[in-house]
Amino acid sequence: GKNARKCLVRVVIILVAYGGFLLSHSLLCVSYDAFSKQETAMESGGQEYSILIVFTNGKVHSVAETIEALEEVKEDPLSVVVVGVGPGDFSDMEFLNEHSEKQDNSNRVQFVDMKAHQDEADALTEETLKEIPPHLVSYFMS
Repeated sequence: GKNARKCLVRVVIILVAYGGFLLSHSLLCVSYDAFSKQETAMESGGQEYSILIVFTNGKVHSVAETIEALEEVKEDPLSVVVVGVGPGDFSDMEFLNEHSEKQDNSNRVQFVDMKAHQDEADALTEETLKEIPPHLVSYFMS
């Protein structure tokens, strides 16, 4: 219809291998870019939303900094999916899901352990992407 707006969804993929990583830095950089692109899109009557997917075989170096960054970016047009790859123990990465749940999903972040779905590619895809549509709706309806 006449009121329909163009909405672009952009995916940013970061691969982190061999050890831990500073998720907070990536969050802040990609969020700043996502916010800027949304502002530009809105000027021309459109909308833009970004999805950051981080593949890692390591752990987050600073949980406190990451939680602080998640709080900073929770209003931005951004979903974050961190995928643990490899045989490592990612149990300490569950704080990402727990933090999002505590925030009533206002933080659009999720962690997926790839080995839990390694025998079923469709299940991995579904688990990785299942929260994106609700994230989009939540952002654009707020």
